[in-house]
Amino acid sequence: MFFKKISLKNFRNYTELELEPHAKINVFVGHNAQGKTNLLESLYILSSSKSFRIKDESELIRWDCNFTEIDSWLQSDDCFDKRISIRWLQEGRSLERKIFKDDSPLKRVKDLLPEVPLTLFVPGDLALIQAGPIMRRRFLDVLLCKISREYCDNLYNYQKVLHQRNKFLHLYVRGTDREVSLENKHRDILDVLNEQLVDFGSRVILERLKILETLQNIIAEFYNYLSADEIELNLSYICKFPKNALNKEEAGEISYLKKVFAESLEKNYRQDLYNKSTQVGPHRDDFLIKAKDYDLRLFASQGQQRSLALAMRLAEAKIMSLQFGEEAIILLDDCLSELDENRSNLLLKYLLSLGQVFLTTTQFSMDNFYGNDNFVFFNVDSGRINRL
Repeated sequence: MFFKKISLKNFRNYTELELEPHAKINVFVGHNAQGKTNLLESLYILSSSKSFRIKDESELIRWDCNFTEIDSWLQSDDCFDKRISIRWLQEGRSLERKIFKDDSPLKRVKDLLPEVPLTLFVPGDLALIQAGPIMRRRFLDVLLCKISREYCDNLYNYQKVLHQRNKFLHLYVRGTDREVSLENKHRDILDVLNEQLVDFGSRVILERLKILETLQNIIAEFYNYLSADEIELNLSYICKFPKNALNKEEAGEISYLKKVFAESLEKNYRQDLYNKSTQVGPHRDDFLIKAKDYDLRLFASQGQQRSLALAMRLAEAKIMSLQFGEEAIILLDDCLSELDENRSNLLLKYLLSLGQVFLTTTQFSMDNFYGNDNFVFFNVDSGRINRL
């Protein structure tokens, strides 16, 4: 799949933009703060409805304007065309967002997720390796929501029940310090919430385990290619269930996961009362990336971690491509700045084998790419884009 045309109105620093990108590699060159990342942000929003930079969507609207619009025309690998548009209108403090497919409104965000298979790499993706588990959980959740409507539903229902359970604990747990308690009549309600949490949560965990098996080999393939190394990566799922529970063969069975999850909730009953929140479940899980039993969060160099984060994004694109039967779109924001020349050349060579790519950079030598029909270069300057 690829973008045939992109139109922006009053988006960030773009007053109006009409862009017809190349079906292969599009390189956007310009100084900082000219609008390169703004363009990638608009494309990312078309695939997810959300910005990767801000939470307040009113910031997407150009200064002194009350609306913004992102419009796109896409073509699939089998030549099927579609149009995806998102519009925002601000009236006072009220901000309304509408999402359209072929001019028909989409009522739910999850209906948009499978429409544009797209992955994004930004410099901040080093947090996938270096930071805490939130980023890695989100990486799995976003990927799985894009390729599986069932996973999206289970995750939504799990988060809904989790919120209800935590709110219930805040309302009905009595006592202070370690002397906390829950009346028997309320324990029956908690049992019902536990049953629902175990059902939805176990399904979430099962799908995460399956996708990690696939990711492990694909990430290793890309990482070894970019690093010119031959190391065996291991991705292991981490949770607060009994030690090694998910390393057993039974961990791939939903009945076993439900049993272990329910036992863990019971074991943490007093701790949940004390904290008035749920201490175990997929909302607290993580996964480790190891090589030769070394945790790469701790022992890999920053260059290795950057290559690993990039490999994770390329693996995300490949899995979407396999799921949808067509190439995913890849956005790379300033990914060359901290790669050495050899790794940059390896990456560019590999990108030629993929689908549509949008790559931003502050400087790029075009000498080696003149005459290559797979590369198109654009200059970005103060919210204007011109083909070079």
